[in-house]
Amino acid sequence: MKIGILTFHIARNYGAVLQCYCLTETLKRLQHEVKVIDYRPVYLVKAHSLFRKQWLKHPLSLLRFFILFPSALLRRRKFDHFLASLPLQSLAFKSPDNDFDAFVFGSDQIWNKLICNGFDPVYFAGEAAFEGKLKIAYAASSGHVQLTDREQETFLRYMQRFDALGVRETSLQDFLQRHGIPATLTVDPVVLAGRPVLDAIADKAPARRGRYVLCYEVSPTRKVRSFARRIARELGCDVLPVARGEYASGRKCVSPEAFIALFRDAAFVVSSSFHGMALSLMFGKSFYNISVNDQQDERVRSFLSVVGLEGRLIRQESQIRLQEAIDYDCVWKQIEGLRASSLDFLKEALRSKRVSNPIT
Repeated sequence: MKIGILTFHIARNYGAVLQCYCLTETLKRLQHEVKVIDYRPVYLVKAHSLFRKQWLKHPLSLLRFFILFPSALLRRRKFDHFLASLPLQSLAFKSPDNDFDAFVFGSDQIWNKLICNGFDPVYFAGEAAFEGKLKIAYAASSGHVQLTDREQETFLRYMQRFDALGVRETSLQDFLQRHGIPATLTVDPVVLAGRPVLDAIADKAPARRGRYVLCYEVSPTRKVRSFARRIARELGCDVLPVARGEYASGRKCVSPEAFIALFRDAAFVVSSSFHGMALSLMFGKSFYNISVNDQQDERVRSFLSVVGLEGRLIRQESQIRLQEAIDYDCVWKQIEGLRASSLDFLKEALRSKRVSNPIT
């Protein structure tokens, strides 16, 4: 079966490119021919531009741009090198003529109206190219965005275009099921792919010597770095901060391959990111996720509660307990159950008989 993936593959952040790569590899390991549809909407291109016009109005932003541009450009090149490993293929969205058997939409916030300037018809399977094809959503998300009554009506109508719905959050699953639309909770592709795929990526990066506490933040804050320094002092090692954004000063700029390797080889991980937590779990690391805000924490809290590690999401340094080891035999058993159910969802969805779901 030939499958096309539609997601945010051009977003230059670690979570976006890794979820795309991991979903691609998972489908390939199921013996499918897989392509990532090279969709580059204007809103994503602008959001990830190295230069933004509004900076011209703010001297400090402009100064920061000139100071950090060399490292930002280096990071961009590292990401582009990784993206070149994806099996990209263009698609004429307005034409029904293509040789794909199925399309998988996700993961990531492809249904978030704030990111996509409304409801992007491509990510809602609303183009002619998808007619008569199997349409599957995998770990897709609408984010934590309030919809008007009219938007809810439109959203629910669009959901009926899909032959199978795998979603990222329980809140979206509950919303769909309340309106009679079946939806399955599915794990992030990074968790779905597991150690074999992650190790293969990390092995491409040069080895790093020495013990370190890895510090990875969604948004730079003194709080997360303070936690990392406290733990590093107790463990007698250095803090290695990694930049999420292209203009993050004072943080290491690494390729996606090196990013994964840093998690694998860390003595301890301090993060405020879902993928920071996920990679820590995949590699069996001692870690803490630092609470930033309730909305951002929800996804982390939900996953940690399933695997019995609620205590690894903390707000205060007084909650740090380095002597408390994680029982990874128990954790991995829970993760394996989540992975198996998500993999079963994908397999069953791809085996299902195509239904008639016209573009409405």
